[in-house]
Amino acid sequence: MFSLEELSPTLAPLGLARPLPARAYLEDGVLAYERAHLLRRSWTCIAREQELSLPGESLAVQVAGVGLLVIAGGQGSRSPTPGVP
Repeated sequence: MFSLEELSPTLAPLGLARPLPARAYLEDGVLAYERAHLLRRSWTCIAREQELSLPGESLAVQVAGVGLLVIAGGQGSRSPTPGVP
């Protein structure tokens, strides 16, 4: 995907490190890799409590190309599954 030469500035010590090469933010292959290896394998914050402060409030979001509906349940619970308190 990237050569060591391309990534050398990114892998430098923290005070000297540079951002990833520009194509890392533009190529479909990089996005597909991130979806498969990062976004779908870990927890992702999809909403803040303030956005769903009342029971029944909902918020539609997309994470890694997957549509989710978050619905505030009773007693402060939040669920990314429709109708599950």
